Amino acid sequence: MFKKILVPLDGNPYSEAVLDHVAKMAGGTSAAVILLRVGHLPKDVIVEQGRVIPLDEQMGWLETEFAHYLSEKAAKLSEKGVNVETATAYGEPHSTIINYAEEQDVDVIVVASHGKLCIGPVCFSDEADKIVTHSTRPVLLIKIPEGAVTGA
Repeated sequence: MFKKILVPLDGNPYSEAVLDHVAKMAGGTSAAVILLRVGHLPKDVIVEQGRVIPLDEQMGWLETEFAHYLSEKAAKLSEKGVNVETATAYGEPHSTIINYAEEQDVDVIVVASHGKLCIGPVCFSDEADKIVTHSTRPVLLIKIPEGAVTGA
C-alpha cells in the first residue's frame, strides 16, 4: 500500500486526467496524495501601462493562482474520500518534481502519458520522459488517449 502519492499538475487538463485514477488508488485508505504545482520563477520585471511590476508582486500572483488551482483539485479529491495535501515549488519541472519526491519520501509519482515520444503503445511527454528517466522513485504512467480530454 502506498503511504505518499505525488501527483504533479501543470494546469493542463491532461495532467489532471490522472486524478480519477489517483482517487481510486487512494480513496478510503490512509495514503496521502500530494498535488504539486511547479512553476517557473519570473525572470524579468514587467512593465504594464507604464508601471513596473516587481518580481515579488509577480510571485504573489503566482502563489495566489497556484493556491486557488490546487484547492479546487484537492476539494474534488477530498469529496471522494482522499487524504490530500497541496504544495507549490519553483524551477525546472522535471528536476523539481524529482527533488520534491525525494525530499518528501514519496512512494510513487503519478503522471499522465500522452506526448509524442512513443515506445510501442506507450507515449510520453518530454517532462514525463525526463521524470521516468531520472527518478529513483517509482513512476506510474497513466495513458490518456489522444482526444480523451476536452479543453487540452
